Amino acid sequence: MVASYAVHGRVGIRDVLVMRIRSAALALLVLASSCMHNRPGVPPDAYRLVDSVTIGDQGLYDAQVLPNGRFIYVLDMWAEALSVVRTSDLDLVTQIPLNQGWWGDAPEAQVMCSPSSDYVYVMPYSYDYVGVVRTASQLVVDSLRLGEEIEVTCSAISSDGRHLYVAIDAESGFVVVSRLPENVVEDTIFTLGACTSMEVAPDGSRLYAIDIDEGRVCATSLPDNAIEWQVSDEDVSDDPGAFVVHPSGSPLYVLGDERISVRESGTGLLVGSIPVSSHRRPDIAPDGSYLYVTCTGSAGNGAVAAVRTSDNEVVRVIAMPTEVYDVAPSPDGQKLYVTGDNGKLYVLSR
Repeated sequence: MVASYAVHGRVGIRDVLVMRIRSAALALLVLASSCMHNRPGVPPDAYRLVDSVTIGDQGLYDAQVLPNGRFIYVLDMWAEALSVVRTSDLDLVTQIPLNQGWWGDAPEAQVMCSPSSDYVYVMPYSYDYVGVVRTASQLVVDSLRLGEEIEVTCSAISSDGRHLYVAIDAESGFVVVSRLPENVVEDTIFTLGACTSMEVAPDGSRLYAIDIDEGRVCATSLPDNAIEWQVSDEDVSDDPGAFVVHPSGSPLYVLGDERISVRESGTGLLVGSIPVSSHRRPDIAPDGSYLYVTCTGSAGNGAVAAVRTSDNEVVRVIAMPTEVYDVAPSPDGQKLYVTGDNGKLYVLSR
C-alpha cells in the first residue's frame, strides 16, 4: 500500500506540472495575440473619441504630429497662428503668430515636420515664404523666401529630411527644391501646373504630384528631374485633390470626390478603387496597415473612415461631433488627432 501510494503521488505531481505548462503556454498565446492587436493601425474599431482641446474660434485645417510624438502642430483655416499642443496632457503650449509683417492671411496652409523632429515648416498658400520653427524653442527662427510675386500651392519633404519641395505659382508647374536644414534654394524643377498636392517616395526616388485643373497625377524621377509617367484621373478635382504614398513605396492613394483611386507608384496604373467621398488630405498608419480619411458621416456630420490597405476595404466610419478636415495618427498608432471646423482638435484613442 505504501509503494502504491508513492507511485500515485509521483503521477499527481507530473499532472500538475503538465497543467501548469499548458496554462503558461496559453498565457503566452494570449499575450502574443494582445501584442498583435496593439501594433500601430490594428484594429481601427478600437478607436473611440476620448478628448478634445479648443484651439480657437476658427476652423482648423491642418495638423501634424512630431515624429517623436511630443507635440501636435495645428493650423487654423486662415493661417493666423501655428498652435502647439503637448500630447502628454493636451495642453495648448503656445500659439505662434504667422501674420505679423512678413506673413499675411491665407485661406489654406500646410505644416510639415522634419523627420528628426527638430524643425517644423509652415507654408500658407498664396504667399511666397516658408516659415521655419525650431521645436526646441517653439519660435520662428528663419523664413525661406522663394521669389518675387509667387504663390505657394503645396509642399513635400523627403524622408531623410534633407530636401523640401515647394510648388510655386499654380499655373507654372515649377517646384523649388531647398536643402535642409540650411534652408538654401538648391534647384528648380518642373512638374504639373495647378499642383495642389505633392509627396516624395519613401526612398527618395520620385516626386509625385496632382494637377487639379487637368485631373492628372504624375511622377518625376529624382534627382534627374524627368517626368516618368502621368495619367488622367477623372475623380481628381479642386476638392480635395490630395493623396498619400504607402510607407512601403506603393501604392498611391489619390483622393477624389466620390472615391479613392489606388495606383501603382512605378507606372501610375489603376489597381483599385475605394468608395469613400473624401474631404481633405488623407493620412496612413505608421505601419501602413490602415488609411484614414475625413469624410461625411451618415448623420451629416463629419467622420473618419478607416480603410484596410491589405484589401482596400472600408472597415469602419467613426462619427465625429462636427465637420472635420484632417486626421493625423500618432507615431505609435495609438491615437488619431482630428481637426474640426469649430476650432477643436479631437482625440481618438484605443
